[in-house]
Amino acid sequence: AFSKKRAAYRKPTKRGVVAAAAASLGQPLYEDDQLIAVAKPNGVLSMTEGTTKGVATLPDAIEHAYGVTLSDLGGPLARGVVHRLDRDVSGCMVLAKTRRAHALLVRAFAARRVEKTYLAVGVVQDGASLTGPIIIDEPIQAKPAETEVEPLASNADFALLRCKARTGRKHQVRKHCAALGFPLVGEVSPPKKRVIESPSHKGIMLHAYCLHVPGVVDVSCPPPEWWRAVPLGLALDDVL
Repeated sequence: AFSKKRAAYRKPTKRGVVAAAAASLGQPLYEDDQLIAVAKPNGVLSMTEGTTKGVATLPDAIEHAYGVTLSDLGGPLARGVVHRLDRDVSGCMVLAKTRRAHALLVRAFAARRVEKTYLAVGVVQDGASLTGPIIIDEPIQAKPAETEVEPLASNADFALLRCKARTGRKHQVRKHCAALGFPLVGEVSPPKKRVIESPSHKGIMLHAYCLHVPGVVDVSCPPPEWWRAVPLGLALDDVL
């Protein structure tokens, strides 16, 4: 059925979407002539494997915001990308400007020389609890996957966790936290309802807090400010 509201709607242009994504970036965490490290906001794709029409990826946003050119070694849809964060996840990412840096970083990630530390907030289910660091070694898609999980603060409903991913499987930290009884705040679970909604942002409370590539780059950034608006009853001041 025709309506004036529907007729007046226009999808954002590619240029407008990219500009909006670029505006959400802060200053680079680190930059030299070989690479750039940034804090990826929630809602921005690390890259895309399909059409980019109407979609802004992190490479799009970085090139627009900082006027840099990223490596094309991974192809036009993944310029400079050597690792990924899920769309609804925030935090440190490093991208290559040159093909040389691109190849070096890919080798470092493949050899597991990269230290990746995350902060996560999970919902306590079925009385789950942690009294100290634990290593969960649970395969993902039949491939080895290992994460160290350490509780930083908790109450009856939520737990603030520090997670060190020793491998880099898809959704690894999210799946391992859920396996321990702590599905993450904002995570989608059956029947397609989020565990808990943020009053100001629909995102997952998982943040890539530190990224260390020995001899190459060492960066960190705090979680986004919207975390403060989620009613958790946890003291987050030490990490925000």
